[in-house]
Amino acid sequence: MQIKINQNHFTIRFQMKSAADQRVFLKIIRYRMPKLLQVADRIGNIHDIRFNVLTERTILFTGYFEGNFNTLMEGLGKSAGTAFDAVFRHVDNPPPMPVSGNIGHFISWINRNNIPLSYPVTKNLN
Repeated sequence: MQIKINQNHFTIRFQMKSAADQRVFLKIIRYRMPKLLQVADRIGNIHDIRFNVLTERTILFTGYFEGNFNTLMEGLGKSAGTAFDAVFRHVDNPPPMPVSGNIGHFISWINRNNIPLSYPVTKNLN
């Protein structure tokens, strides 16, 4: 029997207002990351999330997911909205806050800043 697992990758670009804002963002995210990881575990279909520095004003939020991306981001925004509120203060053109009260705007922002890959990650387990 063959089991097929489909995972997709996401990369969300956070463009900082300044290099100083990026330094603050990184301090905040170190403190807030355990909450984001707990929420991702509870949702269950978001894996290996992390923030990576690309340039002095750009941070990438990456991970893998299974299922509907917008539904998963909705769950993340509703359950960990305060973590995003804290970091969005340092991001150019953030969505309206609080995130948990503006989920539609949050999802739109996520989709506008998503850098799609041209292929899904698929693995067949035999």
